[in-house]
Amino acid sequence: MVQIILAILRIIGIILLIVLGIAAVLILLVLFWPVEYQISLRKEDQAFEAEGRAGWLFHLLSADVQIRERTGTITLKIFGRRLKTFRIPEGRRAEAPHSQAALETGTQTREDQTGRQIPRGETDTAGQKTKTGGQAASDGIGPRKRASRIRSAAISAVSAVRNILSRISGAAAGIAARAIQKAAKGLVTAMAFVFRMQELPSDLGDFSDTFHENADTKIESFRRKAEPFVSPDAFSLYGRIMRHLGRLLRSLRFRRLEGYLLVGTGKPDLTGELIGLLYMILPDTARAYELRADFYQATLKTRTNAAGHIRMNHVLMFLIRLLRDKEFRKLLAHVRRKGKEGSKGRSKGRSVKKKKRK
Repeated sequence: MVQIILAILRIIGIILLIVLGIAAVLILLVLFWPVEYQISLRKEDQAFEAEGRAGWLFHLLSADVQIRERTGTITLKIFGRRLKTFRIPEGRRAEAPHSQAALETGTQTREDQTGRQIPRGETDTAGQKTKTGGQAASDGIGPRKRASRIRSAAISAVSAVRNILSRISGAAAGIAARAIQKAAKGLVTAMAFVFRMQELPSDLGDFSDTFHENADTKIESFRRKAEPFVSPDAFSLYGRIMRHLGRLLRSLRFRRLEGYLLVGTGKPDLTGELIGLLYMILPDTARAYELRADFYQATLKTRTNAAGHIRMNHVLMFLIRLLRDKEFRKLLAHVRRKGKEGSKGRSKGRSVKKKKRK
């Protein structure tokens, strides 16, 4: 009986060891077996073309990418057989500019409920005048309303006096009535201007106070949000991240780079700066790659073939170094906390809007 139990345990142990061994081999393959890739770019007289291929473990798993001008496809394969194909949607074309005649005249139209276009400043189907500039005329408050009332009262009084004078005597009364009317209009305009100027300092003061209060509030809010990202500890963290990222990029550099690149911006000084920058970032393996400059016109032509490989252990070490950094974990927790607060605020806003609609 004991021997049977020991035999069963031995078989279970062997199975577990086999499973653990397979798992360890798979993990080591994922970490240390490189993902090989090849990239080909073409942009000469014809349209832009790009092709790429990546494979892992003798192309047990592979992906093919093909791009033609504005669209393309991504194909996933396993054992060389197509598994799934994704289509890259065609990019949007630039909208055609407005006609020169419309730009010169500057006429702007809008559509009513029936779809008919109505120029601004004219009346629509309801007989109402459209609002110029998208804003309604002010009804008038404060000094403006007061001046309007005074003007209307003065004009009514002047009209009544003119009617009375026209009944009493003939032409002389008419001339006097017109003179009185013009004098009253000038007086009303001056009174409206005086009323408006009396309120102007207080309006400017209120506007200045409101502007400064809003600006101070926004600056303080921005300072509180950006404080964790601009502290001395945060800047030292950025330096460490750049060092870790440099190690990662050295492991991901191209192993082969061939072809040429012709660049022209239309400005000689800018073209020279761009070529110098490209020479600085080219890897050591790009001795067969040629950079050309066109200082007379804006152009871009290339025929580039590149190849290399990526090992996941470098990416894993980069992530481990980041997660071991205490300041990075603190900054990540701050970002996650703010993200949760923002999502809660948005959900509350949506619920309030739904209640208002109901």
